[in-house]
Amino acid sequence: MRKTKRTWLGVLGCVLLTLLGTHRAASADGIFGSPLQEDVTRRFEAFLKGEVRAERVQVALRASDDELREGRIPEVRIFCTGALLGTLRCDRLVVLLRAVTFRPSGKDLLLEDTGQAEVSGTVLEKDCEKSLKSSFPDLKNAVVRLEGQRVVVAGAYAKSYVVPVRAFVKLYGKYVLDPQSGEASLAFEKATNDNPFISTEDIAKALSRKSLRISLAEFFVKPPLRDVRVDKRMVWFSTKP
Repeated sequence: MRKTKRTWLGVLGCVLLTLLGTHRAASADGIFGSPLQEDVTRRFEAFLKGEVRAERVQVALRASDDELREGRIPEVRIFCTGALLGTLRCDRLVVLLRAVTFRPSGKDLLLEDTGQAEVSGTVLEKDCEKSLKSSFPDLKNAVVRLEGQRVVVAGAYAKSYVVPVRAFVKLYGKYVLDPQSGEASLAFEKATNDNPFISTEDIAKALSRKSLRISLAEFFVKPPLRDVRVDKRMVWFSTKP
């Protein structure tokens, strides 16, 4: 029995050494990316750090060395974690660029044309709630629930007019797309509150204007949004119809 175990351990060791040696040889030969491809990838990631507010950015290029020497990249995929669109944190954001042209600038890289762009991403329920509290402070103890294609917002609305007013409000809405701006904002279909002197319609309009908007207007590429869906405690959006 001990001899059998030693035999299997020896075989496993040989396999691991073979795989390790293969990986090192492949890396040395540039199979997993030539030095030029790795250099352009690093430059691209450095460029994006100045353009994208995100916790982490990774870039994957699809281009030959000849294309890179000519300043052309047929396809770039950008993977962002924790990217900010306004005050809204995206858990995941993926950007696909096609037909990109660039030129080196010292140790940096300058994009001449981003080509055709597609963007998709997800926003978690907890990040919607955090963004709402930041952008609409009149709603105290705000809670956001994403369920069944609907966005439910609740909280204690407090505002000082001639006298301070306060009410518990609950709003039910969904995301709608503006075909002109290419942005998505909340449209509330139903609202309740426990103070007849406060207009829930005015609160809904103000909240829709200030909070939880999904927009690429300040992003480095700005294709219009084509699809927004709410389900499983998250919002998913895409510029691809």
